[in-house]
Amino acid sequence: MRKTLACIVIILLMIQTLLQGQFVCNTITSSLKSSSYIDVTNYIPNNNTPTKYIRVNIHYMLRSPSDPLYPGNFTQTSDGLGNSYNGYQFAEDLINMANYRLSLNYPMRLPPGNSTPVLTRKYYYLLNGVFFHEDNEYYFYPSDPSFKYKENIGEAVNIYITIHPNAPGGGYAVTSGIRYAVICGVWEKYHYYNKDTILWVTAHTLNHEIGHNLSLLHTVLTNDGKCYDFAEDYCSDTPTRKEIRDNFNIEACCGWNCSTGSNNMMDYSGEEAITPQQLGRVHWTLDNEMNNYLMCSFLNPNINITNFITNKSYIGEIVTMSNIVINNNKAIFINAKELIINGPIEIWPGSLMTINISSCN
Repeated sequence: MRKTLACIVIILLMIQTLLQGQFVCNTITSSLKSSSYIDVTNYIPNNNTPTKYIRVNIHYMLRSPSDPLYPGNFTQTSDGLGNSYNGYQFAEDLINMANYRLSLNYPMRLPPGNSTPVLTRKYYYLLNGVFFHEDNEYYFYPSDPSFKYKENIGEAVNIYITIHPNAPGGGYAVTSGIRYAVICGVWEKYHYYNKDTILWVTAHTLNHEIGHNLSLLHTVLTNDGKCYDFAEDYCSDTPTRKEIRDNFNIEACCGWNCSTGSNNMMDYSGEEAITPQQLGRVHWTLDNEMNNYLMCSFLNPNINITNFITNKSYIGEIVTMSNIVINNNKAIFINAKELIINGPIEIWPGSLMTINISSCN
């Protein structure tokens, strides 16, 4: 039975530590541009800051069809376990849950008694496409499917859902260049836990990893997940582990749902607090490095679609479709300012056509 959101929160208090106790995030930061020289204060969002929508593609890595354990992940038609709930639905639910979690912000727990402002983030995600790849070579974490499978390069963040052989949660992300992230521990835990709980926990993982794409760094952790006294995230309103320990005798780096530790989104807390300077970094990155990833940005003025074979996402200012048949549980995703349809469009049962029309100035 589908639970209410209130029930989800209660369940999470009991089992989220078990779900995410082994979470590790290996961030690739070697080419980070957004460092200390940036005056992020000019980008801290306020009431006049427009809300920005970041295009996101979801990729499911499946086993190869010849593998006796195929499919091993969500598919176009099922959850990989024989149920009709499918990968398209999970992707949509995941983005909706991640956006819900982004709509929340909380006071920073550390340092005790702080008065750090709690601001609205002013950024959300737009589901831009869903893709399925049958390939044992890139099925297991920490393989990097981005070497082979890329969609909408430089216009959408590509998220790859892979499988960890030991089923812990985890992920890694890039902080500059072509933005993408790889996560695991999703479908593995879907076997055993309430679907809505998995969505809630995975939404946090997604927010954390895309946070790295948006130039945010860990605040009390090394890139391989170890507690670190002097983590530098270039935000003075996120205290270091040593500052908290020396001044308040509190352990800031104490893991998931630790009631006395950090509740920052970029720690391994399972929580979503984010500071003004962190948000300043996010919006600086969106304005200066990731503007082409936003819903209202188009690199291609015109796209003509005259045939359709496999899942595809099109991003164009004006998109024209002519005599398209979408069948075999495939999906076509269109993000445009204007869509022109010339001739009939057939959409067979189980197949999808998703259209996002951007009403931008």
